Amino acid sequence: MAPDVANSSSHSIELEYNISNFPQVIMFYGPPGSGKGTQANLLKEKFNFRFLDWGHEFRHFSNAHLSDKNDPEYWRAKRVQEYMLEGLPILTEDLQYIIGSAITDGVLKHQKNFVMDKCGVKTGEAEWLSDLLLHNHIPSVLFHLPLSLEYAIDRINNRYYVPGEKKPYNSYEEALSHCPEGVAPMKRNDEDRQTTMTRYDNLYRIHHLEILDIYRKKQYTKIIDIDADQNVEQVQKEILSSLNNFKR
Repeated sequence: MAPDVANSSSHSIELEYNISNFPQVIMFYGPPGSGKGTQANLLKEKFNFRFLDWGHEFRHFSNAHLSDKNDPEYWRAKRVQEYMLEGLPILTEDLQYIIGSAITDGVLKHQKNFVMDKCGVKTGEAEWLSDLLLHNHIPSVLFHLPLSLEYAIDRINNRYYVPGEKKPYNSYEEALSHCPEGVAPMKRNDEDRQTTMTRYDNLYRIHHLEILDIYRKKQYTKIIDIDADQNVEQVQKEILSSLNNFKR
């Protein structure tokens, strides 16, 4: 009888890592190009954790509740869909309801581990999310991935995109695998040094102290700094070591 490769692999991971003691919510925070999404996906693949993509959750919620006007969530779902189609930020009350339900149901009811490549884009979101984790006693860690401006410029300018999409890929081959047949990946031509510096300042440098201070003041979610100037493998090695030594 052939060995069960999947179970064997899962068993070896359980022996190597103390997964039962891992934090149930693992978040990443850092500037554009720091590898937040890359590291979150690596954990998802390695441990079969759930990657909580906020945009996906909004789309899933709206699709699930729009077929019946008698559905008690119909009007919320309709509003979320309209905001997304218009490119507007989801209302705070809807964001908290949808993302909060996904986290509490997944962790408290089903004992799932979540990874997220964000911890709140705005200070209000960070305040709400940190309170949610604290008040529900959900073990959590925030990996802060600081990245120097020079590295940010280099990485952002060497990303590839599927035409019509915003998600970046780190190589031409990776982007090509997600392109429709006959469509080639592209680079962003507007990502010059000044554009990147502006994005770096607006999305990270101006707000990062405020966001991190919110979590520090709660004194609940553990914050771990890992130098994102290192390569992907080195960063992942430090993340795995930190998770294996995590104490709930």
